[in-house]
Amino acid sequence: MMKSKKMSAWLLALCLGVPFLAACGGGGGGGGSAQPTVNGSVSATDYEVVANGVVDTLTATNAASSALAGSYSVGGASQPSNDAIVSLVRQGVARLRAGERAQPLAIASETVACSSGGSLAVTVSYKDPNTVSAGDYVDFQAQSCVEGGVRLDGGMRLTVTSVTQQSFAAQLSARNFSVTADGVTTVIDGVATVAASTSASKDTISLVYEGLSATRGAERIEWWHSVTYEYDSTTGSTSFSFGGFVQHAGRYFALRQNKPFSWSGGVLQGELDVVDSRGNFVRIVGSADRFIYQYYEAGSSTPKATSSNGRSFAGIFY
Repeated sequence: MMKSKKMSAWLLALCLGVPFLAACGGGGGGGGSAQPTVNGSVSATDYEVVANGVVDTLTATNAASSALAGSYSVGGASQPSNDAIVSLVRQGVARLRAGERAQPLAIASETVACSSGGSLAVTVSYKDPNTVSAGDYVDFQAQSCVEGGVRLDGGMRLTVTSVTQQSFAAQLSARNFSVTADGVTTVIDGVATVAASTSASKDTISLVYEGLSATRGAERIEWWHSVTYEYDSTTGSTSFSFGGFVQHAGRYFALRQNKPFSWSGGVLQGELDVVDSRGNFVRIVGSADRFIYQYYEAGSSTPKATSSNGRSFAGIFY
């Protein structure tokens, strides 16, 4: 059974971005009712470009799954550590708890000063201080907050929508949350849904992006994919997979997890298909240190082209 302390820890983990979510992947479809139409095209001449673009997006949102408070990348740019941001939010929550303001039906706020200027306001709303209830939320609002050379503005909120002793669901919303690093500003806005469940043998966390947008300069991309992470306590193994849709060069492709990603002997196993409007697809295959790309025409079981020079996943998935 999921005890209230574990539920609280998971709630904070999802909102604050502990490493538990850093290797998530997804099984279900992404997005809400207005899902995009698959209109992209891939061929033997451009499958590597398409695959690289998809990997860049998924690894960028892998950081988002890890924190939704770090640096977001529309392309494959490096992402500053979000440890300082996570620490600030935790400081605010810790101060609220230490202040003994845990009363029923309470809304409590605390403002934390950022190390290089600005502030981060943390607000916690709860019905019962001893457990997690539907309607509870954790919110933070950054105002010219500078940490480690990264400036943050805007806010995010995680609101619990349902909870049982073995599962909970929540909505994660970004309010024009901007991250400025190395002179480049990325703005995140929109909604994602989060679900977590636990049993005697398995823990699962899923996040579904519902058209959440990332804008950097004149470049804008929407996230419509899902990511799910599973941990099997009986074997000690982990797996992650992706689903839904992904945008590349203004066009949408469907994501089909042919085999979930998992680690075995230091090698990333798994296969993810990126499917175009005609049924052609590029298969992204794990290996020891980088992805392998295989291009298939619709209806074929034999790759028409293969590249062993895909994106490296060192520092991303391990």
